[in-house]
Amino acid sequence: MRKLIIHIGAHKTGTTAIQRFFCDHAEYMEKQFNLIYPKGEFLFLYGQHYIAWLYSRYHASQIKNTELNKLRNKIEYFKDLVQQTNNKSFILSSENFMWVENPQDFLQIVQEYFEDINVILYVRRQVEAAPALYQTDVLFNSNSYDFMKWFEERQLLFDYYSVARRWEEIGCKVIVRPYIREKFPKGDINLDFLSVVSTIMEKEILPPQNYNPLKYAKINITAPDFITLIARDYNSQRSKNIVLPWLIKAGLKLSESLPDLPKYDFIPPSIKRTIWETYKNSNELLCEKYLGSDYLNWLNKEIEESDDDWQKRFGYEGSHLVELIKAFIRLLNSQYESKINVFIEKPKIEYYPAEEVEFMRLDVLQMDLLGGGKLSIGGLVLLKKEVEGDYQLILKNGEEEREIQWNISSPFFAKSYPDNPKAKNARFLINGVLPSKEKPLEIYL
Repeated sequence: MRKLIIHIGAHKTGTTAIQRFFCDHAEYMEKQFNLIYPKGEFLFLYGQHYIAWLYSRYHASQIKNTELNKLRNKIEYFKDLVQQTNNKSFILSSENFMWVENPQDFLQIVQEYFEDINVILYVRRQVEAAPALYQTDVLFNSNSYDFMKWFEERQLLFDYYSVARRWEEIGCKVIVRPYIREKFPKGDINLDFLSVVSTIMEKEILPPQNYNPLKYAKINITAPDFITLIARDYNSQRSKNIVLPWLIKAGLKLSESLPDLPKYDFIPPSIKRTIWETYKNSNELLCEKYLGSDYLNWLNKEIEESDDDWQKRFGYEGSHLVELIKAFIRLLNSQYESKINVFIEKPKIEYYPAEEVEFMRLDVLQMDLLGGGKLSIGGLVLLKKEVEGDYQLILKNGEEEREIQWNISSPFFAKSYPDNPKAKNARFLINGVLPSKEKPLEIYL
């Protein structure tokens, strides 16, 4: 029997790890199990998001007509691929299928080629999933909305029961799985997913012998939520394209280097209760119909914290900046203790000796972590005592040139060159330098 398996999410339930796994092992899956995971022109990143976008009213409304036509062509290519591959089964994966209001629009195009269509949906407690997706929107989609405004526009995404029913009502078999990592085989989402696929395919689907679960576990590492709030502030500023990549990199490195970093909770308990109440009845139906009553206490776990306690810990002005500083102090301490490499890329600085210069040294290189990674660069440049005339020090940063403050008092350095009066004012300093990524910084006379 030819089968179609559609993995529809939900968001923030290990979907990228699953998609990356099938991308890496698509040839193995087809050869060993006659299961095709379409790649090439069908992929955006690692999932078949193009197909989901075409049938999502939300995404389609943001795509130009020329691009929509390209997406429609991909559907025709997909039909051709299905027809050319005889009796092989297919698996599609995109969490953006959660946005599809009428999945029948898609199924009516492909259902004639498959005798059995199955939908896999992983669900996560909404009070965890919604903030996690909000973080993704802030860090990668430049969202600057406050959380509740963002949530109100996306409530239907987290109504798992309604999503499951939409697909079941058009004839799909729907399998709903709880996203609880400690219950997965060896804590691995990919192994759990393969167990579901095995049930559908009615044969054991195993990963290849060289499968390395650690490779996919790293995909699920996220930045701390104090980074989310800092990024949200920058998303409304012109400098966001410069600052945001650095913030994301810094946040991921903090999470990777400090796995025991205390959680920063930017959602107050009162808002969590609003989320909980929004889906309480829907979750009861979900457990009754799909998950089983054993999972109701997990999915509908009540919020016991108080806003007063939260306010003392996270709610005061600037708490996210305080937590960032604490995290960097911990990181620096851990680097000192275990000699971990510093995660900030060292800027490339080149300086060109001139015959007028007797001595040059760069001895100040400081980064303003809270100021977007701007540098202060300083040192000493001593001209030969016989050199006359006015000279300037210039910093070239990409296409930009700036004059460096020079002839700053340097009494201690003067003791090393008692015969050169210029040694008394040989120090230089420049602040607020945001290095160009394309070219090294250049200092010249």
